[in-house]
Amino acid sequence: MTAARAKPLNSLTTMLQAWHASHQGIQDGAFNTLIEACYEQLRRMAANRVRESGVVSVSPTELLHDAIICIGESDSDLKNSKHFLATMSLKMRALLVDHARANLTEKRGGDLLRVTLTDLNIGASDSAYELVALDDAFNQLDSTEPRSAQVMHLTYFAGMQREDIAKLLDISIPTVDRELRFGRAFTMDSIRGEE
Repeated sequence: MTAARAKPLNSLTTMLQAWHASHQGIQDGAFNTLIEACYEQLRRMAANRVRESGVVSVSPTELLHDAIICIGESDSDLKNSKHFLATMSLKMRALLVDHARANLTEKRGGDLLRVTLTDLNIGASDSAYELVALDDAFNQLDSTEPRSAQVMHLTYFAGMQREDIAKLLDISIPTVDRELRFGRAFTMDSIRGEE
């Protein structure tokens, strides 16, 4: 393991600030240093996201590299290392939803590919439907209660703790708890309404 990969999170924040100070996208040496420092952690995150989603059309490495490109080319105002890692996690989730939607479109005849019943992986198909249904519910939540949607994303897809979410969004922990309760109820109602 290189010394750069052993850096603590506060060093990632310093690298993140250096990248923003000279922001030149993914060609920036500071961005490359940032990614190298946390690559293994991001790779594990991508593997977890792929495994949890059931989307088999993308590998963890492909997912991670797509997310790196998206974040590197964006103008995101990433405040610290936790915000960066949460943003990477959310970008991975968004990319997986895109893959799931594409897979479902193909299974509905998008490519007019003929398959036999033995060629279908029913479990993966079900997971893709669940991922898309969850994403639709989150989009509905975001359109009516954006802060609640943000808290839900940061909790369930970025894996952030309540205290970190409160600090990042500049709200109290009880407010985070209220937004989570509302978001959970809204999401469950929305998903049940689609069944």
